[in-house]
Amino acid sequence: MSHPRLVAVTRRLAEPVDPAAVARDDGVLLARADGTTIGTRGTVRRLPVAEAAAVLAAAGVDDPVDRPGSGPLAVGALPFRPGSDAELIVPATAVVVAPDGGAWLTTVGVEGAEPPDPATVDLDELTAPSPPRPGPGRFEVASA
Repeated sequence: MSHPRLVAVTRRLAEPVDPAAVARDDGVLLARADGTTIGTRGTVRRLPVAEAAAVLAAAGVDDPVDRPGSGPLAVGALPFRPGSDAELIVPATAVVVAPDGGAWLTTVGVEGAEPPDPATVDLDELTAPSPPRPGPGRFEVASA
């Protein structure tokens, strides 16, 4: 099945944004040993690991930052079960903070549904805490 080509736009941020606040409770937060931190939210596409490099390389990219981790990226975790298929996601929004303090925001969409320009993204809204989820009204603990 053929999918529309990805389109990604990256812009520098005037000041770093907390990637953990971007990921909140429904995104992905990655911290690398070199000090790079990535917070993502939303999903544009799910990909088998074997297809990720080709799909990202074919994307239309507007990336004046041109640093490792800028432009479209795919994130995920490998399954623990041997023989299970691994899958990566291309996030709709990613904030990267580099070890030198440089930071950028990438938005991703597809041809025909291009992403918003990162310069128009409301950073306060992007990093606002998630509303609390309702908890159980009652529960009971019993010995098995």
